Amino acid sequence: MKKISFTPISGRLVLKKIEKDELSEGGIVIPDAMRDVHGKHEAAWATVVAVGPGMDEHRDLPNGGMECKVGDLVTYPAAQGFSFKIEGEEFMSIYEKFILGIVS
Repeated sequence: MKKISFTPISGRLVLKKIEKDELSEGGIVIPDAMRDVHGKHEAAWATVVAVGPGMDEHRDLPNGGMECKVGDLVTYPAAQGFSFKIEGEEFMSIYEKFILGIVS
């Protein structure tokens, strides 16, 4: 059976959510979600697995204006994006503008 590939369009990213208490390569425990100082908003953590070509108005910029790249560890509002499965594996599609930051 042929393996399915998925390429995001426009300014979208495909993310692989990091599950609760999963260890990073550096051995840091990353929680499933973090809360802001008021405990009202949740953010989730994920690894970027695919990057779209960028928005039409930014296509003349390097990387189509996209700041994230495959392999980046990012945080995003847990309520944003759309979940989907490919071959039983769960992914998230989200516009890059909703990414809160890249963790380095």
